[in-house]
Order: sequence, then C-alpha cells, then structure tokens
Amino acid sequence: MNKKNLIYLLLLGVFFVSTIFLLSTTVMDIVQQKEMIRNEVLRISEDYLRQPSLEEVTRNIESREKEVLNFSEKFFVRAEDDFEFVKFLEDLGGEGVGQKIKFSINKKIEERSYSKVPLEITAESDFPTILGYIEKLEKIDYFFGINSISILNLKPLKTETSKVQATISGFVYWL
Repeated sequence: MNKKNLIYLLLLGVFFVSTIFLLSTTVMDIVQQKEMIRNEVLRISEDYLRQPSLEEVTRNIESREKEVLNFSEKFFVRAEDDFEFVKFLEDLGGEGVGQKIKFSINKKIEERSYSKVPLEITAESDFPTILGYIEKLEKIDYFFGINSISILNLKPLKTETSKVQATISGFVYWL
C-alpha cells in the first residue's frame, strides 16, 4: 500500500471514530432529555392527582363562607335587634345632637344572606359637634356605607352658636 492510500485510510478511520463519538454523545443527550421529560411528566401527573376534586373545593369554599359569615355577623344589624341599633345611634350623638333616624325597610335590597337597608340620619347641633358626630359614625363597628353627607346652616353665622343640620344617607347591612 502506498502512503497516499494509508493517509486516506487513516483519515477515513478518524472520520468514522469521530462520527461514532459524536453520534454516541448525541444519543446519550437524547436519552437523558427523554428521561428528564418523562420525570417531569410524572411529577406534573402526581401534582395533578394530588389536587383536590371540584367537590372538595366547593365544600371548602362553602365552609369558608360560613366561617366568614360567622365572623362578620357582629358587624351586621340583626332584624330582631333593630331597637338596640337605633339606641346605639342615639347614644352616639349624645345630648348635644338632635337626631331623626329613618330606615326605609320597604326599599331594602336582598342579597345572599343579608339585606341592604337604606338609612337616613338627620342631626342638628353646632358645627364642631356635628363634625365629631360624623367622625364617630364613620368609626362604628357596623357595616354602614355612607352615600352622601350634606350640611346646611340653619342660623346665620353672626350668632354665637350657629346651628347646622347634617343629613347622612347610606345603607346599613342587616341579617
């Protein structure tokens, strides 16, 4: 054999060896990726199977809803305790505030397990006392949504004790 053929044969051998090496590493990478994908599919499948069923989720939501309602009941006015709520509002104003409290029971809005009852409070006193009354009203421990507050001057400002009238409209939430 001549040298030229020997060099060709040697180059052909190197080519085959390097091709086999490259193919084997590529096949090994493919096998590893296949195993990783398989493991990930198994993990996702296990996670999916561990998820609660729709029935369990519904039960959990219903039980949480009951917990929230039980907790929040203290913030609702109970229909049987309406007198105590009115008394509470009257006491909130104190002796310096004349009040007229009007519930519009016939206009109540029924929700899931509670009702929104329109409430209008008209209070009369001097301006600083009315502002203090409104501030106390904002901080009560009942769900009371204030829609509007209007303040009217009843006496001219020239007098020492000017009287104002505040009208507060909103909703109180009843069970």
